[in-house]
This record gives sequence, C-alpha cells and structure tokens, in this order.
Amino acid sequence: MNDPGWRTVDAKNRWSWIGRLAFRSDTRGPDEIFPRGFQNRSHPVYKHGEIHGQVPPEWSPAKKVKELGRAFTEGPEYRNKRYYYGRQAPKYDVNPDTSVALTLRVAVAPIFPISAATSSWVYAVFLRGGFLTYQEQQTDDPVLSTAYEVAVRQVLAQDVLAAVRCVRRGGIYPARIQYCLHPIIHWNRYAEHSISRVDIVTAYRPHQARLTQIDATPHGITTADMGFAFIV
Repeated sequence: MNDPGWRTVDAKNRWSWIGRLAFRSDTRGPDEIFPRGFQNRSHPVYKHGEIHGQVPPEWSPAKKVKELGRAFTEGPEYRNKRYYYGRQAPKYDVNPDTSVALTLRVAVAPIFPISAATSSWVYAVFLRGGFLTYQEQQTDDPVLSTAYEVAVRQVLAQDVLAAVRCVRRGGIYPARIQYCLHPIIHWNRYAEHSISRVDIVTAYRPHQARLTQIDATPHGITTADMGFAFIV
C-alpha cells in the first residue's frame, strides 16, 4: 500500500521516467497483444490495425518520428461522465481514447477492465516512462489513487514481457472482486530488452493458483490472500 516512491510531479502535464515493471489486465490474448503492444484508441497504429509499431504507409519519415514521439510524451486527457452502471466517474479518470492505463501494483490489475468479464490476461510490461495519474487522483478520489495507475500513449511490442491468464468473479469495481492467476506464464518473443524473468515470476507468484480478494474500502483498495485455488 506504500507509495512506490516516485517524486511528486504535475502528473497531468509532465512525463516522468519510471523504468520499472507495470501491469495491465486486458481481455485480448497474447496472440493479439504480443506482436503489437498496446495503443490508445485514437492512435493511428490502433485505428489502422498495424502491428509492431508500424504506421500508415503514407506517412513521411519525419511525420513518423514526430507522431511516434508524440505517442510517448503527450499527456493524457481525462473524462468525467457516468459509466453504464450509473456511478459518477472520477474527475481524473483517464480517457482510453487518449492513453493506455496500467498499474504499478500487480495485485490490483484484475479490477480492470471495468466490466463483468470473468476471464482476462494480466500483462507484465517494462514501463519506460509515463504520467503518474494516481497523483492527480489523490485529490479527487483518494481510494482509487491507491491502485497506483499510470498512463502512457502506447506500449511497444518489445516492452510487453509476459502474460498470465486470470479468472475472476464478482461485481464491477468498486464491488468486491476475487481472482486467481494461472500457473503458466506466457513469454513474449517480441520483447527485446533484458529485464530479469526472475522479477516477473516473483511479481506473479503470490497470485498464481491462489485466490486473491480485492476490496475498495474507505481507506483505499486492499488485497487479501484467500488461500489456494484450483484452476480449470
């Protein structure tokens, strides 16, 4: 529950070097994510269905450098509207059309996506840098800020390191959620840097073949180990 230790910055407007593992839950499987990474929904790579960092063929080399650079360094946009379940969204909820949201806490990754999905994948990502959106949330929604969300414009395929299948049950956040990670780790052959696999295994291990419970309490998002679980 402690702050991971990053210096206080204007998270809404300033890009910060992070250089550590982060995590994202997504219903799309490794066959789709490993070769292409994650893009915000308005990014040309996303809209054109290109993979592995490619861009529309009509772009000049100069435009490619400009646009892919912008994908890393422009700040996220935020939204404030009611979700389909009728709850007012936090002021600093990141608009997925402009950014990709991840968390620095692997234990809370399965609370997203905010849907009734019973199966997803939890991806381990090498996060070079991004926007510390959880610092913005501290003033608007202190409970949600304890998920330690960060936002980036995109995550290249080479920075998506691994994935494990996640089985979850419960309501839509902020309802109680229970989940279990599968024992098998899938490694991304497109990854190009030398992050230790030991670090990734260590991060996943407490939640593999074990039931973890997530609760949103007045004091923050808490997790608890509920014991061994059987994976079907």
